[in-house]
This record gives sequence, structure tokens and C-alpha cells, in this order.
Amino acid sequence: PILFKTSKESCTHIISISTMHIMDLVTDESPSHLPEKGEVVKKHPPNKEEPPIIIASIAKEKEHQSKPQKTWFRLVVIIFLLFIALCIFMGLYFTELNRKVVDDETAVDSYDASSKNDPSEDDDEESPTDGNDTIEEPDNPFHGDSKLARLYSVLSPVASPDFYMANQTVSTSRSEYRAWKWISEDDFSSDTLDDSTPDWKIVERYALAVLYYATNGEGWTNQYDFLSNSSVCDWRGISSFRFGVRFCSDEGSVTMLQLPSNNLEGSLPASLRLLSNLSSLDLPKNLIEGTIPSEVSKLSKLSGRLDLSHNRLLGNIPPSIGDLTNLAQLMLQYNHLDGQIPDEILAMTSLTSMNLASNLLAASIPEHIGRLTLLQDLRLDDNRLTGNLPSSIGLLSRLHKLHLQQNQLSGDIPTSFSNLNNDGKRIRVPCVVLPYIFNTQILSLYYTL
Repeated sequence: PILFKTSKESCTHIISISTMHIMDLVTDESPSHLPEKGEVVKKHPPNKEEPPIIIASIAKEKEHQSKPQKTWFRLVVIIFLLFIALCIFMGLYFTELNRKVVDDETAVDSYDASSKNDPSEDDDEESPTDGNDTIEEPDNPFHGDSKLARLYSVLSPVASPDFYMANQTVSTSRSEYRAWKWISEDDFSSDTLDDSTPDWKIVERYALAVLYYATNGEGWTNQYDFLSNSSVCDWRGISSFRFGVRFCSDEGSVTMLQLPSNNLEGSLPASLRLLSNLSSLDLPKNLIEGTIPSEVSKLSKLSGRLDLSHNRLLGNIPPSIGDLTNLAQLMLQYNHLDGQIPDEILAMTSLTSMNLASNLLAASIPEHIGRLTLLQDLRLDDNRLTGNLPSSIGLLSRLHKLHLQQNQLSGDIPTSFSNLNNDGKRIRVPCVVLPYIFNTQILSLYYTL
């Protein structure tokens, strides 16, 4: 009972009793002389009360010392067991994964072996065929229907994959499917197309149908007889302006397509490239959005005008547009085109008019723009162009109209501008123009701060 008292007097009493007991033990158990022979050694009787106090104190101290050791030991054991469990789990996982891989490889090997040993395929290879027999393409999903099989064989090389499938999610793919559905169910079933129809006519009808569906043809202001059973050369309506398919070649191929202010809404399809004989494409003042498809550069016979102005086009001017080396007029004004004017545009040496005004074009004007020596009308105003005016503009001796205002151009006006000395020029630059730089034959000169 004394051991569990916490008062100061109790602790002092325990210490004193313990000290006295230890001294007695030392005195009794360590005699100062060895006992003589026959001498009886006297021992004090054991104290019945004091040793329990000392034993309890020592046990209590050992118990306190062993607690941290037990805690660390338990923690190490737990970590070890968790590590063992993790190893077992990973081993089971990789074993199952390896088993699946082996099963798949076994299945592929067995399929290859069975296909090699298939006697039916050997018979097909060895059996002779009559020269008059038609062999259907094995990947043609319409081999059971001769008309659909031909349509598929004509369009599959030029259309996107799965163009004939209904479960399309991309808008351009949906328009291709709708065009396929029209030409395969409505158009080809009529007398317009038959087995004697040339492939290129089927391709052109398909391309125009894709354009119709891609730009919400049902909502056009004027349908111009699009998707009728007549020849595409008659898809121009009865209006006095005769828009739509404006002109065709002697063979009946489309050469000019004009649909201005006709509420075309959507993006331009890549299938426009299939109108391979097109010389002019005019789609201004509509609601066309998205980017200019790079496939437009495939229209190698464009020699008149490419007019996509007053729309909602985004993104950069595709560098591939420089492949249109025969184009005379490039009209892309009033859109949301950004980026820089591509240097590839300098390869379009047949240009007489280039209008890129009212866009978001940045960077500088191409330094060698003077290579476009046939330019008569150059309009780059209302953009974000920076840098100096290229001195090569002075090489454009045929230039009549130059609009550069509302940009962020800097520096001096090159003295080469004095070469622009034709009558009737109209020049607008983003700074005060000194009259002595220009020839006095200029009739109208606009000063813009």
C-alpha cells in the first residue's frame, strides 16, 4: 500500500526504507571475514515487509521500459505483414494477366492454323474462272446488289471511311451518309443514273449532295433544283440571276458554282475537292463556319474566283492554298481568320485581286509580296498586321487599289512607292502620306492617320 502513495512523505519513506534494507543485505551477504572451520554463520531473518516494496518498484520500472520496445515491435510486425500481403496480391494479378495473354496468343495461332488448313480457300484459289464472270470485291458490303456494289466501288476511294453507315456522329460524316442515302435510294433508282453513267458524273452528284447536306440545304433561301433527278447542269433554278451550278463544260461537268446570300449554314466539306473541273467557287455572304478545308487546294483548275467572303470562317489560311497557282481572285474578307499571311500565297502569281480585309490576321506583310506582279487590287486593311511596309510593294506596277489602313504597321513609307504611278490609283496607308513621294498622276489619294 505504501508503494502507491504519491505524497512527498511517502516517497521519502520508501527511499529510506529501501536504503536501509539494501545496507542490511550488503552487511549480511558480504561478511568482512571468512567463517572458521566449525563456525556457524548467523543470518538475519528475512524481512517480510520490505522486499515486496523493492520488487514492486523494480517490476514497475521494467514495465515502463518495455512499453516502447513492445510498440516498435508491433509496428514492425504490422508493416511486414502488409508487405507480404502486397506481394501476394501482385503475384496473383500478374499471373492472371499472363494467363490472358497466353490464351489470346493461343487463340490467334489456332485461327491462323485453321485458316491455312481450310480446304475451301484452297479450292477457290485453284478453281479456274471464266473470263466473262465478274468477281465481286471481298470487302464490298453490297456485293449482293449490282447497282449498290457499283456505287460503293465508285465512291469508296474518294469518300471517307464508313460513309455508307448510318451511325455517324460527326456532322461531315452525317452529311456524307445522307448524300449516300439519297444517291443510292432516290437518285440511282431513277432514270438519271444507270450502268452506263460515267464514274465522274456519279462523283460530282455525290459531292454536290454532300455540300447540300453539310450546309443545311433544306434551309437554303433558294434550292436551285439541287438533288433533283435532272442533270447537275440544270441545278440552277429559274431565277434571272441563274445562280447555283452556273456553268458546265461541254461534257456536262460543273465548272462554276455560285451560291451567294443563300443562307448556307455549316462547314465546308472536304468533298468539294471532287469537283475537279471547277474554275470558280463563289459562296459569299452566308453563314459558313469552321476552317477553310485544305482540300480546296486540290481544285487545280480554279482559274477564276474563290470567294468565301462575309462568312464566319475561323483559323488560319491554309498554306496549301498556294497550290492554286492559276487563281485570279482570292476573296476572304469579313471573316474571323487569324494567324499570319502564309508565304505560300506568294506562289499564286496569277492573282489580280487579293482581299483579306476585316479579319484577325497578325504578324507582318510577306516581305516578297512584290512577286505577285499581276496584282491590281490588294486589300489588307482592318487586321492586326505589324512591322514595316515591305518595299517590294513598289514592284506592283499594275496596282490600282492598296488598302492597308486600320492595322498596327510602323516605320516609314518606302520610297519604292513612287513607282506606283498609274492613273486612278487609290492608296490607303496607316500614316500621313507625303504627296512628293507619289507621282502627280494619282487622281485620288486617301490620307489615314
